[in-house]
Amino acid sequence: MEVRRPVQIQTTTLLQAGTQPLKLGEILRAFVQEQLEDKVFLLRLDGDGRTLTASSSASLRPGQMLELEVIKLGTMPELRVIPRGPDSGSAESPVQQALRRFLPQQKPLAEVIHELRQLIAQAGRTSALPATIMRMLAHLVDAIPEKSELATPEGLAKGLSNSGIFLEAKLAGDIGTVADTVVSDFKANLLRVLDRLKAHRTPDQPNVPAPESGPGIERIQRQIEAALAKVVTDQLGSLAAEDTAPSVWQLEIPFTDGPHHDAAKLLIAKDAGSGSEKADDYWAVSLELHPPGLGRFYARLVLKGHIIDTYLWSDTAATSDLIREQCERLRARLHGAGLSVGQLTPLDRPPDSKPSDNISMPLVDLRA
Repeated sequence: MEVRRPVQIQTTTLLQAGTQPLKLGEILRAFVQEQLEDKVFLLRLDGDGRTLTASSSASLRPGQMLELEVIKLGTMPELRVIPRGPDSGSAESPVQQALRRFLPQQKPLAEVIHELRQLIAQAGRTSALPATIMRMLAHLVDAIPEKSELATPEGLAKGLSNSGIFLEAKLAGDIGTVADTVVSDFKANLLRVLDRLKAHRTPDQPNVPAPESGPGIERIQRQIEAALAKVVTDQLGSLAAEDTAPSVWQLEIPFTDGPHHDAAKLLIAKDAGSGSEKADDYWAVSLELHPPGLGRFYARLVLKGHIIDTYLWSDTAATSDLIREQCERLRARLHGAGLSVGQLTPLDRPPDSKPSDNISMPLVDLRA
């Protein structure tokens, strides 16, 4: 394997503020998270979870594991890909193997739900699936909350709990309440449907021919697998890099808004202060939404003690104007919730991260 051209990584505030700055000659391991555009990739450093935007002429693919050598420092560091021979001896961990499997399969949940509803309607018209599977698919999509349900503290807590990333924690809980707690869990419903679809397409009896499975059924299964891969990827991204690392959860909560399908992309981070018993816990939440006709809406909330800082922005000028108009209303509601409002700032672009905000980022970059 030839040594490819250096991977150029543009320095970010997050990287500069990192606890382990780059050193000349240092060897790094990184995953290729996704291809952002032609010859531009999102990399995730193995171990501390930092994400980097890299430009390279090398042929990289999502899920690929790279060994990189730092060959140049400065505002535009350069890393070169180290060739990995058959005797390199660096076996992948189970997490790395899972990432390699699920990263290429995942799709945004809003896109999956939209296509699933269309495919389910088509299957219902053609009677292509048994009634049992149709009922399971209907339960899957009907369990997705409406936007209004997520607008209350109780509804949002339920949406978080049922997002799928906590399924195994629920199953490890009280055995007497497992059935009740997973009946609306998104991942549990995906697994049930996928299991039944596979059983339908591959009968247990060897002499029984498999039923006809048209392209619609295959597309339904692919969408289920893509949604499941997204949930599993979020679970892997929510694993702590080390025991002392801050707690970080990344997830999507799919929801419906009339005929519109969306998913609230959330990144929730908690850091237990500076080690002092009197230090306040530090919470940071990043949110991304796609309201119909309004472009992309982003929010970043930072809570320390009872003081909350809020930053809001959008990728469209009209939505930015609407945000500015609603800031005072939001300030009043935050005060009504018993919080002291620090910063409440509408922005024209994402906020710069401060060193104190440098919680190790997980697998998926929410562009926040």
